[in-house]
Amino acid sequence: MPGGLLTKTALKAEGLKPGGPPLATIRYGRRGRYQETVLYGRAQAVPRPGATPAQLAALKKAQEVRKENEEAAEIEREEAEWQAWLEEQAAEGRAALREIVARGNWLSLDTETTDKDEDAEVIEWPWSPLSARCCSRAWCARSGR
Repeated sequence: MPGGLLTKTALKAEGLKPGGPPLATIRYGRRGRYQETVLYGRAQAVPRPGATPAQLAALKKAQEVRKENEEAAEIEREEAEWQAWLEEQAAEGRAALREIVARGNWLSLDTETTDKDEDAEVIEWPWSPLSARCCSRAWCARSGR
C-alpha cells in the first residue's frame, strides 16, 4: 500500500478516523470480480472521539438486556427439553398401558380415602371395568350396590 495511506479499518485500529475525502482507491481481483478499497491519508486523519456517558450507559443497558435474553432463552431451552422428556415418558406409559389392556387380565383400582395417615378410612371403592361389578363385596353389601 502506498505510504501514508490507510483504510478506514486501519485508521480505526490506530484510534483515528478519516479527516477528509478519500485520496485513492485500490482495485483488485480478476476476471470481472473486482473489489475496491478506499484509502485515506494519515496526515488528514483525526482522533476518534471516545464514547459519551450517555452512549456508555446505553451500551451497558443493552448488554444487560442481552444477558437477560440469553438467560431467558436458556430457561426456554431447558423447559422445552423437560417438556419433550415428559411427552416421551407419557407416550411410553400409554404404550405400556395399551399392552396391559390388550392382554385382558387387568383390574383398575382407584380408591378414595379420608386422609393419608394410618387412621385413614376408605370412603369409595373402585369398580372393575371388565365385569362392571363392585370389586369389594363387603363394601357393596354396606352400600347396597
